[in-house]
Amino acid sequence: VLTTVHQYRKGRLLGKGGFAKCYLATCLSSNVDYALKIVAKSSLTKSRARQKLQAEIKIHRTLRHRHVVRFDRFFEDSRNAYILLEL
Repeated sequence: VLTTVHQYRKGRLLGKGGFAKCYLATCLSSNVDYALKIVAKSSLTKSRARQKLQAEIKIHRTLRHRHVVRFDRFFEDSRNAYILLEL
């Protein structure tokens, strides 16, 4: 079952980490594939977890290296925070 997250179609699970799951996501307007990292806001109740996420976004936004996936954008809704990354 494919679901739509904002303007992206969420596909198969690519992997899971300590506080996020990463899915294949396809932009509905350009048909470009991305990695979509989804962090449940319920896992960010402790201020340390929220700080970790904010630090990851801040650092990843500025990184430009051929061996590091490119950060595309961050967005959120009432339940989740989303990080869109180069696939």
